[in-house]
Amino acid sequence: MGDMPDIKQLPFELAYLALLTRYHLKPLSRWEGELSPVQISTLNLLGLEVEPVRRYTLLGKGVPRSVFSMNARYVETYRSKCEGKRLKATPSVVKLEGWFFGYPSCCVEQFIRKQYVPNGLDQDEQRILFHWACPGCQATRSLLREYQGIYRECVHAFGGVVPEGTMREWLTSDQKNIWHHTFRRALPWAASLAALAVLPGFAGTLDIDPHVLGSPDDQDGDGLSYMEEILLGRSPAMSDTDANGILDGIDESLALYTLIGALPRTPIPDGPYVEEYQMDGVEQCAVCGEWIDMGFIRIIHPVRNREVDIPYIGLHYLEHGGLAYDGSIHDGRVDIARIKAILFPYDLSHIIDGYVHEDEDSDRLENNEEPLLSTDPVLPDTDNDSVEDGFQIAEELTAALGNLPREVRSDGPYLIEHMQKGIETCTRCGHVMNMGWVEVVNPLEDLSLELPYITLHYMAHGGLVYEGDVHPADRALPSVISTLVFGSGHSHQLLVEGDSDSDGLTDAEEEQMYFLTNNPDTDGDGVKDGPDLAFFLHEVIEGLPVGPLPDQTYVIHHLTYGIYECLVCGESINMGSMEIVDPIGGKSTLVSYYSDHFMKHGSFSTDRPDLYARLDVLKLVDVIGVSTTQASDPMPSIIPLSNTPNPFTTQTEISFSLPAGRNAELVIFDAAGRKVCDIYSGPIREGSNRFVWYGRDSRGRIVPSGVYFCKLNLGSFSLKRKIVKVH
Repeated sequence: MGDMPDIKQLPFELAYLALLTRYHLKPLSRWEGELSPVQISTLNLLGLEVEPVRRYTLLGKGVPRSVFSMNARYVETYRSKCEGKRLKATPSVVKLEGWFFGYPSCCVEQFIRKQYVPNGLDQDEQRILFHWACPGCQATRSLLREYQGIYRECVHAFGGVVPEGTMREWLTSDQKNIWHHTFRRALPWAASLAALAVLPGFAGTLDIDPHVLGSPDDQDGDGLSYMEEILLGRSPAMSDTDANGILDGIDESLALYTLIGALPRTPIPDGPYVEEYQMDGVEQCAVCGEWIDMGFIRIIHPVRNREVDIPYIGLHYLEHGGLAYDGSIHDGRVDIARIKAILFPYDLSHIIDGYVHEDEDSDRLENNEEPLLSTDPVLPDTDNDSVEDGFQIAEELTAALGNLPREVRSDGPYLIEHMQKGIETCTRCGHVMNMGWVEVVNPLEDLSLELPYITLHYMAHGGLVYEGDVHPADRALPSVISTLVFGSGHSHQLLVEGDSDSDGLTDAEEEQMYFLTNNPDTDGDGVKDGPDLAFFLHEVIEGLPVGPLPDQTYVIHHLTYGIYECLVCGESINMGSMEIVDPIGGKSTLVSYYSDHFMKHGSFSTDRPDLYARLDVLKLVDVIGVSTTQASDPMPSIIPLSNTPNPFTTQTEISFSLPAGRNAELVIFDAAGRKVCDIYSGPIREGSNRFVWYGRDSRGRIVPSGVYFCKLNLGSFSLKRKIVKVH
């Protein structure tokens, strides 16, 4: 039984009921009374979601009850249907509760027609059941054997002895282990679906109802498309993710039919409800020939501002386990994405708290992630649609991942599947996923990320923190996944205040550096001015020699013990910084590795502004010795200008390197800005280039001692180097 809590803190009957539910013999169970905090805690330790439900007698007396399940959706649905309602046993209520409690449908129908008909079970057998079996019920016989095994476990946990007599030994220990992990979970569903002729056999074969039509892009033949599998947290490579003996598509169809049937038929202000649009006419089912109203229902969620229509013929197919429908008027497929967004956008049983360090509004998103995801860090529900931002982001990203193509492309994101020979079990619901991963690739961002299938399972249920029995608990970075699925190549380039032309530079910065404030691409090279300059400065810094040095600009690295992950791309970056020093000009500035990472991707701002503020662009340009012009030639990345010796007496060698050949101009100016001479003007070859200045002006005269500047012009950018001549 794994790590079993001390169930002796529960009444024996409650403990027995809890174990039946834990092992999926009962989808949901109800306890007739209130539970103490200790009892609720014990049920939680068994993995059960617990909620109180208050009902009323016909005379208005309150009757407290409690429900619990391994699936939070079932608990929420039962509460929404029953909370505050009067106790009554109409046929529709009996059918609904029979489905929830895992009762065979034939027994439920018999109970509605006539209660407590003699069924051939002896007293001990009937005593451990929670429903009255119908006469000769084979589904109950199958269930009974499993109930007996759970009953034995419960008695053993209480330190007792298994009653003798009718409770015979019926399984070897090896057989018991096999049933514990496979057939046990199939039985309650098999019993509930007996009338639909989808009973699983021992060999794993299924007699599929002909209403279950095929699905496009269905890799595992379970009736769900790949997108639907991802959206619902199912495995696209395993036809029975929850190992209950029912194909996933049939599972979801029947669950949807039940959930839709439980919705109110009159408008409510804060949750989903159904409007019915019956019409004067019928259409015929192409499978069974039944005549169905030709109208439709509309499921509405007024707070989320979402709705979806399903024709009655679609409901007919859902009832029989099919998501696609084929009638004489309507044919198509129910919209799983829209239905899920309305009925169950998240599942609290899959929400693992923790792993978020700074979350001011408690919406399970980091404060610094929220601007990248277009949510407000101080509002837990930014769009006020009743779904917390963290849940909604997980929902949106899951849908986007499910819609990605699964073939290599160069113009947008795609998925590559990496299936492994092995399975992984969700620690929250017991669903089984392939233990492999999907690789999400975005060539426009030059970025890829591996996401285990168990991660997709949790995201489909609204959780960003995941945990399986293969992958330990960890958190997926939603902002990085957003970059992968939505990024167009510019995700690091963040918006800047005071930037009229949205080019990544403030108007004040542009005016100082001779860029146009009303033209985002001053030099017309197809790259905005801000990224253009950021790319260039990153290349300059990358090419600086390590100092200290006496006569040229250098860099000193200050590495620290610690990293931050970029919230845009997930790259791990050292928390330290670089000191850039111009020894001749007596100037220096600090650039963090984190800020340099963003410069590499075209931005002077970072996604962690509280830690790494926007760089002082003007100061950085001044220290490095870069100036800008309004020329139209695009700027390549270069290794910066240097000269040796410096100071010099008779001659000095000026050097730089280019990644590609281009036109350039090398000029010497004096300290007053007057041109002294042209060193070179014309095409420059790729790679290293060296020129010598002999300390003479354009007429060949030796210049006096003093400070001079060497300027390399390359289109809209130029590099400047201070040179000192001495006698």
